[in-house]
Amino acid sequence: MDLNTALVQFTKPFNMARFRPVFYALSEPKNVAFDTKIIKTNMRVLGIRIPILRKIAATLAIQAERVVAGLVVDCYELATLKGLMITKIKDKEKVLAALRDFVPTIENWATCDLMCGDLKVIGQNKDFFLPFIRELLGAKGEFEIRTGIVLLMKFYLGNDDLQRTLDLLASVNSDYYYVNMALGWLICESYLRDKKATLDFLANARISPQAINLGVRKIRESFRVSEGDKKEILKYKRG
Repeated sequence: MDLNTALVQFTKPFNMARFRPVFYALSEPKNVAFDTKIIKTNMRVLGIRIPILRKIAATLAIQAERVVAGLVVDCYELATLKGLMITKIKDKEKVLAALRDFVPTIENWATCDLMCGDLKVIGQNKDFFLPFIRELLGAKGEFEIRTGIVLLMKFYLGNDDLQRTLDLLASVNSDYYYVNMALGWLICESYLRDKKATLDFLANARISPQAINLGVRKIRESFRVSEGDKKEILKYKRG
């Protein structure tokens, strides 16, 4: 189906029975194998591209709460769309309630990261959402913990937040691959903002060696780090 035709249909009051066939008609089979391999999801994949999901979310934004409440997730793209729709809700209390319901269902990095990056309401209400992020860091699920880390990286690495964020993460020790990847990513972003605080963190944190080594690697790969600093950071690698 042509995207513009579909978007016209999506301006109507949301109804899952009417929405699903139009959404599924946007499937792009040529993308399925690649998306499945990269995302490593156990859900069905339709191959709908992220820019299209964003356009759909923008079209549905005016009825975001209704969509989040009524959307039945039966494929990766619908899961990701639901995450994007949560970011369109304006009331912080309703966003928190939706996140509590949705985050435990996340099972891949793409759905996690796309939603987290668009949750601007968290950046505008950092103190309000911080207790929830603390809960996520202490959760058992791989993508619950990753969600907490990515939210910290996106919204809590400013001058007033960075040290508190590093303190929160100092004992997040996990064997989960996608948790450690997120920690490595955050370590690099933190280093680019405050080298000294990050080096102190690397020297004393009880996080896994894998996370530290991933952070060291990302720092060394950055074009914003001098050759001298790239050599220095190797001292913090763990065996």
